[in-house]
Amino acid sequence: MLEAKQISHVYGDYSYKPRPVAKPKPEAKKANNLAVKVAIVSCVLLAVITGLLLTATHTQITYKTDNIIQLKREISDLQNANERLKLEIARLKSLDRVEFIATTELGMIQPGINDVEYIAFEDTNMEAEPALSDAADKETQATVEVASGERMHPIILAVNKLIFDYIFPKTSPEE
Repeated sequence: MLEAKQISHVYGDYSYKPRPVAKPKPEAKKANNLAVKVAIVSCVLLAVITGLLLTATHTQITYKTDNIIQLKREISDLQNANERLKLEIARLKSLDRVEFIATTELGMIQPGINDVEYIAFEDTNMEAEPALSDAADKETQATVEVASGERMHPIILAVNKLIFDYIFPKTSPEE
């Protein structure tokens, strides 16, 4: 091998002798390699944790979406059941059904025009005396009497006849 000759440099009164450059020790490389490996493992670990968190978040979103869909179906079923119950209530409350049950099962009959009795309330002292505070005193002012068809007020008689004709229409002999 060739060796370089040592040259000394003289600058005025000073002499300069170059020093040999120290080569890095192999331990420094190992420490540097260790830091790089730790950084790479940390990044990979961070990527794995981030992936797991994203997967868990997506799973929760999917679960909640399925839960919402199931609740919407349940709401729809309950609304349908509610509508069916409303129709059932309307059917059970219908006047035709009530009348049918009253006549067939309970033995009731349709009243005739002469079978109805009216109660007339006449207030004799309403204009002369001021109104009293007790309900019992107000009852004593009115007289109650059962009137037959001829003593009935003409408007009530006319309304009664209209209702009776509507419920029991007259049938013509042609039918």
